[in-house]
Amino acid sequence: MLRDDEFQLRYRFSKKGVEKITDLVKQDLTFDSRGAGTSARLQVLVALRCWSRREVQDDAGDLHGLSQATVSRICVRVARALAKHAATVIKMPESLIEEEANMKSFKRIKNFPNVIVV
Repeated sequence: MLRDDEFQLRYRFSKKGVEKITDLVKQDLTFDSRGAGTSARLQVLVALRCWSRREVQDDAGDLHGLSQATVSRICVRVARALAKHAATVIKMPESLIEEEANMKSFKRIKNFPNVIVV
């Protein structure tokens, strides 16, 4: 229901980016057997909110109607799911030319310097 710019401010990813992340990890995210369960999309959103905004888990839980303990379990679950896919989505540069190109690219993104130390 949020506008695209509000969504990105809140979660640090676009709506399409969250969809891609959710599609990547949804098979690895389980529903809690208690209550109605939490969808894969909501789990990703809650984890991203905690990590990207450096929010305490209580605040992210309040925003999404979840307890702090549930938010904690979700963050662990999403982190493990993402880690399972690291080898398929993270590619390290194989040459100095690739490293320099990556560094320049990250520098262009919000002036993010020295992502790869040469």
